[in-house]
Amino acid sequence: ILCEWITVVGPGDLNVNTCPMDLLKEALSDADATAAHECILLREESKPVPDDVVMRLGELPNLGQVNGNNNVLTGDDNKIRFTNKSLALGLLVEVSNDVMNRRWWITLVRKHGTWVIIEKRRIYP
Repeated sequence: ILCEWITVVGPGDLNVNTCPMDLLKEALSDADATAAHECILLREESKPVPDDVVMRLGELPNLGQVNGNNNVLTGDDNKIRFTNKSLALGLLVEVSNDVMNRRWWITLVRKHGTWVIIEKRRIYP
C-alpha cells in the first residue's frame, strides 16, 4: 500500500497535509468526492486539512500489497487510512558545496509533544 511505502515509522496512515500531491490525488480517487475535492483545494492553497474533512474521507480498502515473494497480501486491517497528523516524520537532509555533498535520512517521532530523532543514516553516493 502506498502509504506504508511513504511512512517509515507508525501505523501507515496517509497524512493528507504532507504526502506528495500526486499520491494524494490517486489515493483520494475512490474517497468521498466532496471531501476529496475540498482536501485538494485546501492543499493547493497551502492550508491545513481540518479533522472534519479527514473524517469524511473515511478508509479505503487496499487492493493488496506485494511482498518479497510477489504474493499479494490482503486482510481486514489492510486499509488506507487518512490523517492530518503525523506520529513520525522522515526527512532527507542534504548539505553540499563546490567540493562535497553529504546526505542523511533522519527519522523523528513525537514523544510528549517534542520531536525526537530515532534514526540518522548517512546516504552514500
